[in-house]
Amino acid sequence: MNRYDPRQMAQPHGPAMSLPVPHGGLMAPGSGGGGIVRIIPKLTYAPFPAASETEEIVLAKYVDTTLWVTGVLVVRVHAASVNAGQDLKVKVQATSFAEEDPASDFVYSSAHVASVSITTTTSPKLLLDTFTAYIGGQVRVILEATQDGDANEGMSCTIGIDLVGRQA
Repeated sequence: MNRYDPRQMAQPHGPAMSLPVPHGGLMAPGSGGGGIVRIIPKLTYAPFPAASETEEIVLAKYVDTTLWVTGVLVVRVHAASVNAGQDLKVKVQATSFAEEDPASDFVYSSAHVASVSITTTTSPKLLLDTFTAYIGGQVRVILEATQDGDANEGMSCTIGIDLVGRQA
């Protein structure tokens, strides 16, 4: 099955969902042609990494960005609880699906395409970050939670995420 098969990819402004792809991962909706791609609707996450650990939750594994020249990460924070010694971020990273090795994740982790930090704030809050690194043909979106050595408390956030892409 072709990874650009239109049956697997919703159009921009399409429904908020991730679609299964043949290798068992997730492909976020989008046409690669720009517009708004809904990564997640309003959802609550409560990661709880161990002390001195980082936990990554992949929210969208492959978002087609083949025709994008730039983009914006849009995070709507409905509520958040992040204590001292904790860090909660939404990150966009360049990635590439390889049909010849579908079990492997090829992620450009040297630089993030975009990243925002979520803190305990008065809600609602809108966080934005423009794409600053290489986009490539696909990106993934992750929620990263980190505890320092002394932290032993849960954290949570209720967020919604979109990517806004711009064609050349």
